Amino acid sequence: MLPFDKKPWARSAATTVILAASIGVAAMALFLHHRNELHIPEVAIILLLLLLLLPPNIAIIRRTPTHPK
Repeated sequence: MLPFDKKPWARSAATTVILAASIGVAAMALFLHHRNELHIPEVAIILLLLLLLLPPNIAIIRRTPTHPK
């Protein structure tokens, strides 16, 4: 049993986090590209930020809760 099993708002919160992170990363990348400051370290930071935020939230969305017998 995971901590979010009894929280019905967990899926909507995970969806909100995924959308906000995607929009924020896209806006940051466009801003840096517009200022000609989008280099390899910034791209690496963007990818690490996405790897930090997306996989746990995708797991929450895709998971089907199981009820112990």
